[in-house]
Amino acid sequence: MGKEINIQPLEGLLFDPTKIWNEPCGINNVECKTIKEIEDTNTLYFYCFELGNVLVFYHKGKLRSNNLLELPISDIISIKAGSEKKRIGKKWIMTIKAAGDTIVIQAGEEQVNAFKGMLDAQKEKQELAKKTKKITLTSGGSTKTVTINPYSPIAQDGEESIFSLTTESLGFLVTNYRVFSNVFYGDGLFQSLTHGEYEDVIARNVEKRREEDIVGGVNARSSLWNLVQKEVDISYNESRHHASSTETEVGDIVFMNDGKQVMIWQNFPDPNSLVKIINSAKAHFKIAPTASPSGGEDPIKALKLRFAKGEITKKQFLEMKKILE
Repeated sequence: MGKEINIQPLEGLLFDPTKIWNEPCGINNVECKTIKEIEDTNTLYFYCFELGNVLVFYHKGKLRSNNLLELPISDIISIKAGSEKKRIGKKWIMTIKAAGDTIVIQAGEEQVNAFKGMLDAQKEKQELAKKTKKITLTSGGSTKTVTINPYSPIAQDGEESIFSLTTESLGFLVTNYRVFSNVFYGDGLFQSLTHGEYEDVIARNVEKRREEDIVGGVNARSSLWNLVQKEVDISYNESRHHASSTETEVGDIVFMNDGKQVMIWQNFPDPNSLVKIINSAKAHFKIAPTASPSGGEDPIKALKLRFAKGEITKKQFLEMKKILE
């Protein structure tokens, strides 16, 4: 028996680590002058930031498998992807530089580019998660100021999860502090808003669908997964079939501020119920009020919100806006 992989998810992770994609990726070969044993690698495991932020070099054999190296992605200094001309065709490689080590991984063109995208995304995540923001809210009748990491996928001091959804490639979260969406691999990364950073949340493009046809973003595997696992034939929106024909609603969750869309969660089942959950969380997140100069609601903002909700047409919006200005 070889050495077992022993990677742990982040402590206090607000997503379900058992549902996050983590499957082996086959490669052609590995070269490294300083760590000769990893040249037997034929498989890579990518543990995203939430799962531990580690790249595992693994030899997967019929009779014996072995964990050759666990490289923390935080230790990687630089990542380059490109091709080398060969007598026949090209050889696609990714070069990883860590302290004292240079590792060259050879694989197909799409795989190499996908691997680099994964690693770049995880390095960017670890920096974003360090950013802080002060929020002021009232709780239990008293006002307090709390410093949080709005892009961190772990629970903050005093933070409580109200709604959480984890799929292979995406995560969605509503807490008493913020609304948060997360792409575990690839582009997109984190999107986070404290409850004070949006004025309203609405359900839009809501339609009824049969249960077997609900294949939206929350059930989708990322296109990056398809690049790495080319032998698996799935489309971006995976079709699911069930014996029942129960109908449910599917739509977008849109966060609005100053009459403009600031974040959107697409293709959510039962969006109106989720809007109620978010509004309930926002109601308990009461920022110290700042009155408008007139002491009332800004009519332009209200008009923009009506237009965003589809209550008025573009022509009506422009006519009414002209009158108010």
